[in-house]
Amino acid sequence: MPLNDYSALLERLQRALALAFDQSGEFLNRPGSSSAFKIDPDFYLAILPQFAEDLSFLTGILAETVTETLVLTGNLATYGPERICSLRLDVLLSRSGSPRPLQVGFLQAGFVDGALKLYGGRRSGLPLSDVRLNAAQRPLVERFLAGRPVPASISYAGEMPPARPAPSASAKAQAVAKPGARIRR
Repeated sequence: MPLNDYSALLERLQRALALAFDQSGEFLNRPGSSSAFKIDPDFYLAILPQFAEDLSFLTGILAETVTETLVLTGNLATYGPERICSLRLDVLLSRSGSPRPLQVGFLQAGFVDGALKLYGGRRSGLPLSDVRLNAAQRPLVERFLAGRPVPASISYAGEMPPARPAPSASAKAQAVAKPGARIRR
């Protein structure tokens, strides 16, 4: 069995990704037609196995090899010694939509944005999409990405804990006043 040259495979994946995006802006960041969305300056959320299958179709590389390449080069986050690369999360595909349960993985933004800059001629990476994760599942995401940076707060929406009501003016004055100090009116 021949050993894979992961740097060559990674280059093929990045070239194909940039070409597909240049030919159709629908390939990334478009809910309903894309399989990867920029949710944070450091992460793309990839619908799996669809994203690997899309790259497989574009490159002629087996989907399993696409996933293996992304995992072994550190471009697709994994969990545990079994290298689990996806988890089921409720994803909000639009700001006004309801969450949909999807099997997803976390791609390093450097992989996608680097491909678009290096092989697609873009000056910068893509802007953030409207896709968001369910805030109630943030602990699950943090556990999955244990020991690595996690998506920022901007990546989450919905089911946020209720905000505390603003204190009244008299409550503020009492909180600031020191014991025995006079409160001027």
